Amino acid sequence: MIINIADILVFKDEKMPRIQAMNPSNQKCAITKRMVLDATEKYPNYNRDQLAKLLGCSEQTIDRRLHGVNIRGGKHSTQTRVKLVGGNLEQYALESGLYLYDKRIWKKDPAWENSKWTTNTYKAVSETEDLYIFWKPGEYIVDRSKLTPEEWKNWGYRQIWEIPSVRKNDDHEAKFPLELASRVIRLFSNQGDIILDPFLGSGTTAMAAIINNRQYIGIEKELKYVELSKRNVKNIYQQRKFDYYSYIIV
Repeated sequence: MIINIADILVFKDEKMPRIQAMNPSNQKCAITKRMVLDATEKYPNYNRDQLAKLLGCSEQTIDRRLHGVNIRGGKHSTQTRVKLVGGNLEQYALESGLYLYDKRIWKKDPAWENSKWTTNTYKAVSETEDLYIFWKPGEYIVDRSKLTPEEWKNWGYRQIWEIPSVRKNDDHEAKFPLELASRVIRLFSNQGDIILDPFLGSGTTAMAAIINNRQYIGIEKELKYVELSKRNVKNIYQQRKFDYYSYIIV
């Protein structure tokens, strides 16, 4: 069993204490919180309007600096943290009799659209996902003929797989590259094996199975994605000059 998943980089946690990022370079006014506090200490009887005139800024700037409303996320927003998912997967698998045997890392294109917060914090841009490999107890055969020597050298033995992301997610929001599914299938199965994808989505796993001479079972609960995967699978069969309807049971 191979699970491709990423950690949750923006996991909302209402119980989490505030960790807020202040970015002075994004502030239109040069007045800092420290300057406001110093002025307040020097003139303890000054109100907000008097402090603003003293520092040459607006009353709103005084309020923002003192109460943190100019900080990313605002003072009322739920805090976020990183949630690691590997431990949960390992526990669920153990309860099912499967053991975490290996792990690969998919290095994809930087996901700038999902990492807008990086401009206001020290957080990194998201550009990896993990592949967790689980095995049942028992024996398996190491077959070096599955890949060419060059493929073993470039990615078969390697933990990090550099594969470009899908360029457009216009028909499904969570597509992954055909090359990613193809590598997994070639490395961890044999020709003629049955590949199961319980979350078929756009049908990428099924297409990779067909291209690599495997059979497949795909499960998908959303009707629009059932139809999408059928179209994609049918196109692959037609490209390979197979009879689509002799392989598909609707």
